[in-house]
Parts: sequence; structure tokens; C-alpha cells
Amino acid sequence: MHTLLASVFFVVALSAVLEMARPSAGVRWMRFGAQLVLGGWFILSGWILYRSGWDLAAPFREGWTSLTFSWLVAGMSVATVAARVLSGARSSRAPEVG
Repeated sequence: MHTLLASVFFVVALSAVLEMARPSAGVRWMRFGAQLVLGGWFILSGWILYRSGWDLAAPFREGWTSLTFSWLVAGMSVATVAARVLSGARSSRAPEVG
């Protein structure tokens, strides 16, 4: 689980460096999505550790946590791509002349 967290931190740091070196909308949206995943990871792990009430020593919890993290990444990816598409659709429309 810590490897997953470290890889998300690495992606956030890499995308921030890429954005500083070569600013572009695609890299900005990648950083945004990676930060959403990182924040979601902290919320998810806090819920698992402190609010779930489950036996954390159970061996199947690691697999369930990996699966939940995969769902989190997929959901945040879909949300980020949808936001990118919607923002591109709004900016490509010509302003109406009254």
C-alpha cells in the first residue's frame, strides 16, 4: 500500500516539474488529476483506519484496499477527463454577440 502512495506522490511531483519546465493544459490537467487521487487516497485511508470499524489485521483487507484504490483512481481519472472535455467545449464556443 505504501508503494501505491509513493507512486502517487511521484506522479504529482513529476507533473509539477513538467508543468514548470513546459507549461501546457494537458500537464496541468494531469497534475490536477494526480492531486485529486492523492487527496482521495488520504480520505480513503483515514476512513479505513479510523471510521470503518473493520479488523485491520484480516488478510483480505489488503486486497480490498487495493481494489478500492483502483476504483478511486478510475473514478478520479474519469472525473478529470470529463472536466477537461467540458472546459474545452466551453472555451471553444464562440461568444454570442447580442
